Amino acid sequence: MLNLKDGKIVREWSTMLPECQTEGPGLVEAIQKKLSAYEVPGLSWKEESASTGFMKSMLGKRRDFLVVRSEQFPEWLVCIGAREYGRFLNVVWYLTTSPKFLNKMRSAAAGEVLVDELDVFDQQDVNAFASVTRMATVTATEEFAKKRNLDLERLDRQARGVR
Repeated sequence: MLNLKDGKIVREWSTMLPECQTEGPGLVEAIQKKLSAYEVPGLSWKEESASTGFMKSMLGKRRDFLVVRSEQFPEWLVCIGAREYGRFLNVVWYLTTSPKFLNKMRSAAAGEVLVDELDVFDQQDVNAFASVTRMATVTATEEFAKKRNLDLERLDRQARGVR
């Protein structure tokens, strides 16, 4: 089980899809197909249960995510979730990093990841990793919503650290 207790969210995106509460597995599958079609070298993903600590997981506090990794940057993870929330499907995308790495950050203002340890090319690659996974999530979600005749303009979307 993935432990997100010490992980810090650097960027996030989410939306709520009304009357789609049971369709999470289909959306996650569509996101995986997008990631596969993008043919990004060094990118891997699998579905995992995540918790925010051992005791909390023992008490049942856990969520399922599609966890995307870059072999070039193991300290960075993308967690994509699609879970039932009443009569909605709550879709989330999180870019996370480990705290020891986060402490070395100079700035994360306006969604830009500037890190002492990363040179300009590594910064470009981390941003590309984040962008391609977010693009797969957003595109698959929009296509999913369109097939169900949901008005994309009226969907509630939230973003932090994302332009």
